[in-house]
Amino acid sequence: MPSERVTLQSDGTAAVKRGGFGIGNVLIGLGLLALVAVIVFIVSSAHRDQALRTDAVTSAASDLAAQPPPPAPR
Repeated sequence: MPSERVTLQSDGTAAVKRGGFGIGNVLIGLGLLALVAVIVFIVSSAHRDQALRTDAVTSAASDLAAQPPPPAPR
């Protein structure tokens, strides 16, 4: 919601300053929102990749543990 502030200067003129949300503020807000979305995507992608690697190692270790030991050399 725009607001106006009128100030009387020493030479008798009035200065009107208007404030409020402009298109620039909206674009900055959208840019920050997009930046946060990209950061969240990168972090969640890295977390998912780490979980896949952990599951692969766990699966491989389980497969090795389930196999019978090799015969002893003679």
